Amino acid sequence: MWAIGQTVPWGISRIGAPDAWSAPAGEVGIRLAILDTGIDGSHDDLEDNVEAGTNTVDSTSPLLDGHGHGTHVAGIAGALNNEIGVVGVAPEVTLVAVKVLDSSGSGSWASVAAGIDWSISNNIQVINMSLGGGASETLRLAVESAWDGGLLLVAAAGNSGNAAGRGDSVIYPAAYDQVIAVAASDSQDRRASFSSTGPAVELIAPG
Repeated sequence: MWAIGQTVPWGISRIGAPDAWSAPAGEVGIRLAILDTGIDGSHDDLEDNVEAGTNTVDSTSPLLDGHGHGTHVAGIAGALNNEIGVVGVAPEVTLVAVKVLDSSGSGSWASVAAGIDWSISNNIQVINMSLGGGASETLRLAVESAWDGGLLLVAAAGNSGNAAGRGDSVIYPAAYDQVIAVAASDSQDRRASFSSTGPAVELIAPG
């Protein structure tokens, strides 16, 4: 047995994130809300830059993640640049756990909208939503309020695409004009066969 040091995932290198780490510091203090299943606040690769936000779906702590999806997303975004695990895109960002999905990975548009509303009132600059479903008036109004308040909203385009890359299968909230819809690319810089397609897609990134 031997110790394994920190690794840099291929996707982090592919987007040039390490170049940004060595660049002169720009604006600091960015707070990124991860609207998901919570974030494991005791995770060795996250504990120094994660804080509790709120829980809009049940009574558990936002720093408990009974599903794992939110912790995984948080790691991609901001795992610490230390000697263990992996490193995230922005290892110095403040990750804010906003639990809008329960331990089964389920929630409602009302719980997601409540998480967005909380973010508006709590000094969040960027909202990440790796979740989605059908359209909702409640969600649309929350998204528009966040946009009007100057927040940047980013969401997964979805995993409902086809190998041919045809059709419009972008899910909400990514499909709203105020949200940056991100599709997934593979290690060959091609669209992942499962990734949703449609005119709402604005970016594609390793996924």
